[in-house]
Amino acid sequence: MINNLSIMKKLLVVGIITFLSILILSAILMFNGKNIMIDEKKSKLINIVELSYSLVEAEHKAFKAGQIDEATAKQNAINAIKKLRYNGTDYIWINNDELPYPKMIMHPTAPALDGKVLDADKFNCATHLQYGINSN
Repeated sequence: MINNLSIMKKLLVVGIITFLSILILSAILMFNGKNIMIDEKKSKLINIVELSYSLVEAEHKAFKAGQIDEATAKQNAINAIKKLRYNGTDYIWINNDELPYPKMIMHPTAPALDGKVLDADKFNCATHLQYGINSN
């Protein structure tokens, strides 16, 4: 059957097969690249959370050892975490886990939120992103 095709048609078939192969390979590489980027982001987040936890833990140990009072330990931990940045501009904030709505303890870029109950729908964006809920 291929022998019956003209040279032009044979070249066209080879070109189409090559194009499709490159397209499929590109799609596979993009999918793998996306997974690698997600894994790197997860790793960075794990590291920054572990660092934050270490800062809190050090202050807690100082409090337990009687070196500082509880209020100072909490404020020291808050101040240290407030200064943390990763990826240049990303940051960690602290909120409690009260139900039905958490309360902001410290937000490094929006200090007006400190002490506020996070009951407004706009504060549910992480949950919306996690479960694919469109908040608009």
